[in-house]
Amino acid sequence: MTLQSFDVIILGTGLVESICASSCAQKGLSVLHLDTLDSYGQVFQAVSLEQIHSHFSTPLDLNQSRKYNLELSSLLLYAQGPLVKALQDSQVAAYLEFRAIETIHILINQQWETVPLSKEDVFSNDAMTLIEKRRLMKFITTASTTEVDTSDDQTSFHEYLNQLNLSKESVEMIMYALALHDSAEPMSFKEGFEKTKQHVTSLGKYSKSAFLTGIYGTGSELVQGFCRSCAVYGGTYILGCGIDNIQFKDSRFCLRTKEGTEYTSPRIIASSDYHSFFPNMNIKAKSYAFFG
Repeated sequence: MTLQSFDVIILGTGLVESICASSCAQKGLSVLHLDTLDSYGQVFQAVSLEQIHSHFSTPLDLNQSRKYNLELSSLLLYAQGPLVKALQDSQVAAYLEFRAIETIHILINQQWETVPLSKEDVFSNDAMTLIEKRRLMKFITTASTTEVDTSDDQTSFHEYLNQLNLSKESVEMIMYALALHDSAEPMSFKEGFEKTKQHVTSLGKYSKSAFLTGIYGTGSELVQGFCRSCAVYGGTYILGCGIDNIQFKDSRFCLRTKEGTEYTSPRIIASSDYHSFFPNMNIKAKSYAFFG
């Protein structure tokens, strides 16, 4: 039986766990990053057409399979968002390739309308009156440059937009294409304004659109980028690792694999997929178990 010790053991290669692995490794901690699956990403992984075919026996043209990947959880990144900044600060961006989303469309009155992404787009839109264009631009300018007091959140975002005398079409465009409202529940003014501000301040950063997407998938590539960063800084990876049990003794976690190897660490970071390995575990002070 072999026994190895690490500063931190991380279970699962989802996005949160992969970011933690990269951060810990860059801080000089020895990291063991495990996954019971034989591929990176968990719910963020991208699968090929062959994998879909093998699971569901779906009739597919497998001759074209190398041209496509299907992401289990699709993501878009705000060009001016915190995750893009984290990629740049951690230098993980060097491992990734992105392209900008070129256009955004929204279904209004049973027709697909192109969402205006710049002042030029707004004023070249023949479907809006000049007054409507000015009102829309005034709102976009306010959202991008003004700090609005959102402490009084009694008014919904929809009600706030209606108070600006915007047309129904413009209100829907702001609600669903800029603020990205995706619930039947009313959106609060604070949430709506902050999401709109995040969107409009990302416009023009790399292209007219506010969004970036990974060329080969976004979530799956982010995961592999952070995992690669961890490995560069000395992290150890084991995929397809069968876990027999995890015990806590002498102020340390002890993870035993099905092959009989034991790994110990004073701390474990684990995704919720691994909660069954910690039934009623009594964690003493200064020993940590984190669940995503």
